[in-house]
Amino acid sequence: VYFGMRKDYLRYLAKGSNTNFYMDGGKVKMVSAAESKSSTAVISPDTGLIGIPAVDAYGIDGYTHMYQHIPLDGIVRVTVPGTADRMPIDGQYRITRLVYEGDTLGELWRVRFIGVAQPGELTSIAQSAYEVF
Repeated sequence: VYFGMRKDYLRYLAKGSNTNFYMDGGKVKMVSAAESKSSTAVISPDTGLIGIPAVDAYGIDGYTHMYQHIPLDGIVRVTVPGTADRMPIDGQYRITRLVYEGDTLGELWRVRFIGVAQPGELTSIAQSAYEVF
């Protein structure tokens, strides 16, 4: 019997075994941090990024155009230049979820991507928190 939130226990297991975890079809998948599918995908405003992705200490959530090749469970680099009022985003993420949106009735066709930060890679938010202390 385990008391508490399951995600906290899974994070603890993943950290101890140098893996990442995500849900796929109701199943927990754990992937070695060292193991990755080769990917050269770079997601940036120049390659089809739509808007500014939401970034936190654990990962990223954003949108891109459908022509961008993003491999599920692959490693991608997301880069967004900073401005006077926003920090730059630059990091590697393992893509854990892709949601395709749009239809042929004139709506915007896009892909929502969700990814987890890779071990050894601090997201911009985590890096700024680290530098403060």
